[in-house]
Amino acid sequence: AAAAAAAVVAATPAAALKGGDNDDEEDDGDQKPAARPTQTNHDEEHAATLKRRATNAIHSRRKRERRRNELQMLNQEHQQLGEEKAALEAEHARLTGLLRHAQQEVLSAERRSTSDR
Repeated sequence: AAAAAAAVVAATPAAALKGGDNDDEEDDGDQKPAARPTQTNHDEEHAATLKRRATNAIHSRRKRERRRNELQMLNQEHQQLGEEKAALEAEHARLTGLLRHAQQEVLSAERRSTSDR
């Protein structure tokens, strides 16, 4: 029976043998307070999350700036192409008019040459 009692005492944690771990009792100072690795891990994860968010915000801002600049350049190019198109259409109208006039001159010259014979 004594051996069984000794086995129970050996298997029981020291805190349970001295009366349990009551929060009401004062700490006698012979034990270090338990480290809180979960809090440390949480703090590290939170810091990493904040750093990742800050980095993402920087990248997003730069991406928006790049897109804004590209859009501005495309709008300028579009405007220039529109002006070029208008100039080409005006040149087309001018050349078409010259061609019609030349054709009329040719017809007129042919009529004069056939009527002069």
